[in-house]
Amino acid sequence: MNHMVNRKERSTEKESDFSFPVFQKESIKERLAMLMRGRSKTAVAKAWGLPFSTLNNYFEKDATPSLQVASQIAFAEGVSIDWLVFGKEDIEPISPKIDENVQLPLDITLQRLLAILSALEASEAERLSKILALNGAKYLSRLLEPENQELIQLEGRKRAAALLLDHLSDERVREILAEIESDKLSSSLESKAG
Repeated sequence: MNHMVNRKERSTEKESDFSFPVFQKESIKERLAMLMRGRSKTAVAKAWGLPFSTLNNYFEKDATPSLQVASQIAFAEGVSIDWLVFGKEDIEPISPKIDENVQLPLDITLQRLLAILSALEASEAERLSKILALNGAKYLSRLLEPENQELIQLEGRKRAAALLLDHLSDERVREILAEIESDKLSSSLESKAG
């Protein structure tokens, strides 16, 4: 009997080593609710990479997340662990530095994508879902091409001009490009002479 009590005490000690004490004015439960931003527990559990039952325990049984889970949630939502656990305000938003040469585990990549999708308005998420269903990864991979990124960053008249080119014949586009190249060449010669 005494052996069972000691085992239970050790188990309780072990759990408290990996969970956070509750001594702040606003509870972790309340901050978790804030991070849900109107999403269902099922959607949030997926976005945070947690089993639904684990997330539900934080709300229904006042369970406290472990350090690993708190870190996982903080990372997925872009908040600091200090804020999540203790309610301390961040001076700067968390933006983890990532070495692009390092391959991230698939679950972290999926968590990021789910966090991005969950931040969209319902109508935006629906439109994006339809585009992805029709065009899939091929469409998204085009966004990685430097030329396409430059086009996306165009603003104002330059963007309008680029969009108008799509409606012109190939011959007319060649004429316009030749004219632009001619203007560049003459400007270059004038600046060298000048």
